[in-house]
Amino acid sequence: MTVRADRAGTVYLHTADGDRSLGERSVQVRSGRPVTVVVPATGGAPTSVLAAFEAGGAALARQVPLT
Repeated sequence: MTVRADRAGTVYLHTADGDRSLGERSVQVRSGRPVTVVVPATGGAPTSVLAAFEAGGAALARQVPLT
């Protein structure tokens, strides 16, 4: 997965199979610098990635389905 941000912050990524988390990874990002991240998945086949971005005391979260 490639992560891009419009400001520096921390991205938290979790793979999930619909019922449970299968793995996680967090990375620091900088403005305008895409980062490719491999998020582990142990014990199942992930159906989505849950992503949260935290910067400057604010946060944003999204769920991205895997196809």
